[in-house]
Order: sequence, then C-alpha cells, then structure tokens
Amino acid sequence: MASRVFYNCTDTLCVSLYLNRTFRPKLALMSFVNRNTPSDLTNSSGRARVVVVDDSRTQAAILRQLLQQNGYEVFTAYDGQQALQAVDEHQPDIVLADIVMPVMDGYAMCQALKADPIAAQTPVILLTALQDPTDIVRGLQAGADYYLTKPYQDNYLLATLSSVLSRPDSAAQNEDALEVEVQGHRYLIRSGRQQMLNLLLSTYGSAVQQNHVLRQTQHQLRAVNEKLTAQQQQIEAQQRELREINGQLKKQATRDSLTGLRNRRALIERFYEEIDRARRHNDPLSLALLDVDQFKPFNDTFGHPAGDVVLKGVADLIESRARASDLAVRYGGEEFALLLPATDAASARRVVERVRASIANAPWPQRSITISAGIATLDKDSLGKYDESVRKSAAVNRHDSTEVPEELTLLLARADVALYTSKHEGRNRSLHFDDLDVLGRET
Repeated sequence: MASRVFYNCTDTLCVSLYLNRTFRPKLALMSFVNRNTPSDLTNSSGRARVVVVDDSRTQAAILRQLLQQNGYEVFTAYDGQQALQAVDEHQPDIVLADIVMPVMDGYAMCQALKADPIAAQTPVILLTALQDPTDIVRGLQAGADYYLTKPYQDNYLLATLSSVLSRPDSAAQNEDALEVEVQGHRYLIRSGRQQMLNLLLSTYGSAVQQNHVLRQTQHQLRAVNEKLTAQQQQIEAQQRELREINGQLKKQATRDSLTGLRNRRALIERFYEEIDRARRHNDPLSLALLDVDQFKPFNDTFGHPAGDVVLKGVADLIESRARASDLAVRYGGEEFALLLPATDAASARRVVERVRASIANAPWPQRSITISAGIATLDKDSLGKYDESVRKSAAVNRHDSTEVPEELTLLLARADVALYTSKHEGRNRSLHFDDLDVLGRET
C-alpha cells in the first residue's frame, strides 16, 4: 500500500512517512551509472532532471529559468515536503535545495532522501550562507553531497551541477560512525568517505569562489576609489578656479577699470578697518581729495581718449608717490582720494604736496596738468566726539559697503571744503581744512 507525504508534520514524521511509501518501479530501475552532462542522460526527454527547492518563489523561478536555458529539465518545490513528493514523482538526477524553509528544512529533506536505499543515490546540493561551522556538520549528518555558498555566480552553479552529475554514486555510508568535535560539541557522522570529501571540498571550493568574488569586488572598489579620487581632485581644481574667479570678480568690483586704482567701494571697506585701528591706538586718520584742474576744457579741446590718458597718468603718479600704507582711490570722474592711516595733519600735508608737485612737474604731451587738493584729519580729540551709538552703527554697517561711515562722511565734507578753497584760490595747490578761516566750525 503506497503512503502519502502529509503537510504540517514534524521532520522526523516526514522522514518516516517518506521511507514507508512504495516506490514506483521506474524509480527502482534507475542506475545513475552514466551521469556526465545533461545531454548524456537517458531519460525520456534526453535532459538531466533537477528538482529546485526554495521557499522564495522568485528565487525558484530565477533558478528554473537559468537551468532550463542550459539544457536541464526543471521541477520546483517550495518546502521539504513538496521536494520529497517531486523526487518520488519525477525521479530527478539531482536536487538543488535551499536550507532555510518552512514545514521541512533542507537538512531534514536531505536526511529523508539519503535514508532511502534507492533515493539515496540522488545527489543533493544544499544552498547555504555557511555562517557557522556547524552548518558543515549538519550537512554531513544529513548526507548532503555538496554545498554551494550564497551568493553564487551563475557560471559557478552550472559548473557545480555538471561536476556533481559526472561523479560516480557516493551514497555509501561508513559502517562505523565518525565522531567529530566542533565548537565544544560532539557529533556522529555516518556519511561515506567520498561523500564527506566531496562536501568538504565543495565547502572549500565555495570559499575559494567567494574569495575570488571578493578580490574582484576589491578591484572594482579600488577602481571606483581611483575614479572618486580623480573626481575629488577635479572638484578641488574647480574650487580653486572658482576662488580665483571670485577673487577676480571681487577685484573688479573694487577697482576702477580705467586707472586700475581702487574705487569708492574699496575706500568704504578699507575705512572701516582704519577707523577701528585709529580708535584702538588713538592714531590720527587723514583723507585727501585731489581733483584735476581744468579737466573739462582739456577733454573738449583734445578729446576723451586724451583725457583718459591724463587720468591714467595722474593715477600712476598718485599711487607711486603715496606710501605703502596709503590707499589711492579714483573717487569719480577726474576726482581722486587718498586715505592716509596713522597720519596727522602735518604729515598729510607733506604726502599730498609731494603728489601735487610730481603731477605738476610731469611732462604731459598736450599741455601741463595740475591738481588741487583738500585735506582733512581726525585726531584723537576729533575721534572722541563720536559717541558709542555712532560706533555701534558703524559696526553694523561695515557689512554693507554702500553705507558710508559717519566719520568718513565728516572727513569727505571737510576735505571737500578745503578742495573748493584751493580751487578758488588759484588751483595747483593743496590746503588742509585746519588751515582755513573756518577752523573750528562744523561743516
């Protein structure tokens, strides 16, 4: 009487039920003598038969498609019980089974097959992650023929199937059990010597394959790292280029394009620094406004290109005669400014007079060129007139270069008065605000 394999039974009961069934005659007649390649097998389809066992239907479908594309006849099962039924029904040449499955795992399924005198000749390849040494022991106890470590490459799986199918039967068991100790536990192994060797060598082969994959991955990672390093270097080069461009843009934003001198924006930015320094050290701070005399008539007579040449020449002379600590600025049109840090009224007169004289004595192509200048100075007494609220306002406004500090407004106003006076008195001269008749009056 043939028995059936029942669902939801324990692994031990499943094994017992499987062994008590009556095999079909065609299963008993299988010899498994000439297993070489799928095309060498002598079943009715002319292809080697494989039972794929995996509780993941997706993974089972992937394996089925791969094997079918390579000449195998494939049957699928999704747990150990279904696998036993598939072996009984389809009489496969090999079983490819996952280990972790519901109802009946891969070890129990393999043990049930190997306990049967006829089914024991069917090779079983277990798919495992081999995360624990006892996995090998359990495979030996179950009678597995081969281990295939996950993840695996398709070509390695196909080569393993072909190799296992080409070997002689290895289902014979040892008459005497072999006792082994793993991680402090003793196990009895009854697998045949050839089967044990195959299983251990397959474990080693899988490890070698995984090591090969690891080396390939390391090579790929090195290539990716080299690529990332090159990209990082490219990014750093682009960042340097961007900083240079930003520096050039900032330079352009604070320089006069015609004369090359700093512009009004730069004067305001620098003045914030110098007024802070003057307060800290009680140093005087002077400012001069310089204006080219009779420049409009010059432009009307000789043209704007000639006027541009004059402005460039005046700018060069101002910058060359100024000190390294001074800031020469084109303030607008034909008007220039000279910021003189840590400079009292007398020193400021000497610097500006030196500039005026160098311009007046320079050889100009069309006619002589002169300038008029007005000077103003903030000394420690003048600085003391500004209360704390003005200083706080200046600190807030320093981040806005369009905002003119209160002290700079005062200096510009006084220097402008002195400049107007020098123009009124005949030009080609420099005057300090303190020298005017309006000394002591606020402007």
